Amino acid sequence: MKTRKNYQKKIINQIQVLTRSLIQLLPLKKALQASEELVDSVNKGLVQSDIIRQLGVEILSVSVLSIRPNPETSKALEADAREKLLLAADEAIYHRRNASV
Repeated sequence: MKTRKNYQKKIINQIQVLTRSLIQLLPLKKALQASEELVDSVNKGLVQSDIIRQLGVEILSVSVLSIRPNPETSKALEADAREKLLLAADEAIYHRRNASV
């Protein structure tokens, strides 16, 4: 039973390493939307992994259930989006006022 848990830990660790290596290369907003790219990259990495090969297992598929920022990053993204919406609304008001004059 311990051997099985050891295998699981090694496989999960390898997946986390591969995931982090791709996520670190992407800008934040793209990383949050890159599930397909992430799955492809992790699958390829697992096929080439010496650790997985040494375990004698074959990973048939990988899926990404969700990609979420931590709470602080989420708030910052929301603030940025809110500022852009307010700016667009201000510009629309400005153009309407200029058109009516």
